[in-house]
Amino acid sequence: MIISARIIAILITAAGIMFLVNPKTAKGLLAFWEKEKRVYTLAVVRVIIGIILLLAASQCMIPWIVFVIGLLPIIGGILILVFGLERSRNIIREWKEKPDDLFRRLGFAPLILGLLLLWAI
Repeated sequence: MIISARIIAILITAAGIMFLVNPKTAKGLLAFWEKEKRVYTLAVVRVIIGIILLLAASQCMIPWIVFVIGLLPIIGGILILVFGLERSRNIIREWKEKPDDLFRRLGFAPLILGLLLLWAI
């Protein structure tokens, strides 16, 4: 589980860097998840990522940080399922219309969370 958690942390960090450098990539990802019923796949992926982090937490140097960060994707995945397909897709459409500068600033969140996760593992 530790190796999976590290891979997840690296991917989160890379996403943050990618959003800082090229916010259009973030919008492209949103467009990908918006199509058809991919939103439900996103919800499942988020829950699985969260479960992996929760299972790995007990083996980490700072388990509570990994546990808390692991809860975030689970909550996000559950919210997608609670909101349903159309409402989730509408939220994605709204976010795609936001300015690139906002995506750059928001890119710091996954960057910091990913680095914090790497440090805690």
